[in-house]
Amino acid sequence: MPVVTWRIAAGIGIFLSAFWLPFWVTVVLAVFFLYQFDSFYEVFPAFLLVDLLYASKEVRFFDFSLIAFSLAFLLYISMYFLKRTLLAKQ
Repeated sequence: MPVVTWRIAAGIGIFLSAFWLPFWVTVVLAVFFLYQFDSFYEVFPAFLLVDLLYASKEVRFFDFSLIAFSLAFLLYISMYFLKRTLLAKQ
């Protein structure tokens, strides 16, 4: 199958996991897809959807409610640097 088909299936999978699976499954899928594809931007709207559906304001985070979206940003940046260093060592 072409890469585009896998990417569309991955995007649909991450959005379905945001709706029906626990949050940790969505995080594991996001890490896998961020490693597998270049610039997997679908993780941002999926985690924003998780925040909009299930999040509440946290006193621990100064009433900030976009915790999962911030996690997606951190995952994206960390996987970018991890892939870059792993590819540089090959």
